[in-house]
Amino acid sequence: MKTKIAAVCAVLFMLYGAKAEAVNLLVKAAVSNVFMIVNNVQLHADSMPEILNYKNQIYVPLRFIASEMGALVGYDPTSRNVYIDYNNKESTKSKLNATRTEGDFDLSLSSASAKYKQGDPIKIWSSLTYRGKEPITVSHGGSLLYFSLMDEDEYTEGYVKTAMLVYEKFQQGDNVVSFLDPGLFTTYWASKNQITYIDKYLQETPRPHILPKGRYTIKVHAEFYIGEKFDPSDETQHRKFSAEIPIEIE
Repeated sequence: MKTKIAAVCAVLFMLYGAKAEAVNLLVKAAVSNVFMIVNNVQLHADSMPEILNYKNQIYVPLRFIASEMGALVGYDPTSRNVYIDYNNKESTKSKLNATRTEGDFDLSLSSASAKYKQGDPIKIWSSLTYRGKEPITVSHGGSLLYFSLMDEDEYTEGYVKTAMLVYEKFQQGDNVVSFLDPGLFTTYWASKNQITYIDKYLQETPRPHILPKGRYTIKVHAEFYIGEKFDPSDETQHRKFSAEIPIEIE
C-alpha cells in the first residue's frame, strides 16, 4: 500500500453512506487495495479510479460509483451542491397512459404525471406483452424497447439501436418492462446544442441530465422480427410500432 498526499478540494463520500463534507486542506491518505463488487459483479481494477483510505475509512469516487449503479451525477461549484439522479423503480401509479396493439403484442407507455417540476425525477416506463397462444421467438438489435423524445421545435432525439442481435422466446403473457433513462435528456440537449466535448460538458454542467422547461412528446418504440432465424428480407415477419405521451416540464 503506497501513501499519497492528496489535496481534497471536491466532495468525498464514504463507502458506508455517512455524511459527505467538502474539505479545503491537505490530508495524508493511502491508496487502498480494495476491490469493488456491484450486484455480485467485481469491477475491473484497470477501469477503477484510485480508492483512498483515510483514518481507517474508505472513500470512493462518487461519479464512478454512481455511474456503475445507473445514477447520474452533477456538481455546481458555485453552490457546492452535488446532484445525484437515478431511476427510482419503486411502485408507482400511472396518471398518463398510451397503448398500441400490433398483432399478438400490446405495447403500453405510462407516466407517473403529465407535468413535472424541473429537476424532479421523471418516472416513465413501458411494457410489451405477448398475447399469442403459441410460443414464438423474436430477434432484435440491442434493447427490445427504446425511447425517444421530441420538443416543441420538433427536434427529436432517441437512443441508437446497436448492431448486436438478440433472440428471445415468448410465451403467452410474457412481459418486458423498460424504464426511461434520464441519460436520454443529456444526449438530447448536447445534440441539439451541438456540444462536441461531451465529457467536458458533463464535468462542467451542474445538472446536465435534466430536461429544460417546456412541452415534450415521449415515445417508446418496439422493433423486432418473428422467427427462429433472423431474415431482414422477410417483411412479413417484421414488427415496428410505437406509443407516445405528452409531458410538460414546469
